[in-house]
Amino acid sequence: MIRPLAAALLGLGLLAACEGEPPAPRAVVSTHNTNDTRVAKQLFGHVPTASAQRPESIGFYSKGCQAGGAQLAETGPTWQAMRLSRNRNWAQPEAIDFIQDLSRKAAALPGWNGIYVGDMSQPRGGPMLTGHASHQTGIDADIWLRRADRLDLSVAEREAISSTDMQARGGAYTNANWTPEHMALVKAAASDPRTARIFIFPGARWRCATPRPATGRGSTRCGRGTGTTRISTCG
Repeated sequence: MIRPLAAALLGLGLLAACEGEPPAPRAVVSTHNTNDTRVAKQLFGHVPTASAQRPESIGFYSKGCQAGGAQLAETGPTWQAMRLSRNRNWAQPEAIDFIQDLSRKAAALPGWNGIYVGDMSQPRGGPMLTGHASHQTGIDADIWLRRADRLDLSVAEREAISSTDMQARGGAYTNANWTPEHMALVKAAASDPRTARIFIFPGARWRCATPRPATGRGSTRCGRGTGTTRISTCG
């Protein structure tokens, strides 16, 4: 976690204590229903809201859940959440802050008004009814590479459109849709200390590489970081 954020949360906790309000409970693992044979994805996939607990990412990317998740607003000043019918615009508060900050950086790029945000997590994380094996702990987010030139897309439009294909030759190269603005966006995400890892096709990784003067080969700077948020770019 980022230290300033941790300090802010600590300050809020002390303030609540001073006002006589009990702190939010921590998530606990229950063995009460050890004989419950229901499929986990059916349970997690139909819970409409987050738990009333302190924020916590629990378990592993592909086998976990989240407590105290926050919801990314469907539309903000510099972003729109896509595929709203899936109810997957939930994440840990720090991940929400990261996405909003990244969207503001994107809005400063020529021709961009922000970003389109695809799947994040379900309200309480966990396995999904369809799609991702990961995205279970509230720290994953799909950022579309489609240029966000409109932030007034209707709900129906957000269900129908897709990201822009940037790949050539099976993903080994970028095609003509790749621009310097895309590179700037990926590098902005990679340079943020809250980023743990970025998943992107090989051609884009090569584009983001820093050339080595002696060989002309690249040293990738947009793959892995030291934070907690994991970003998948869709394009």
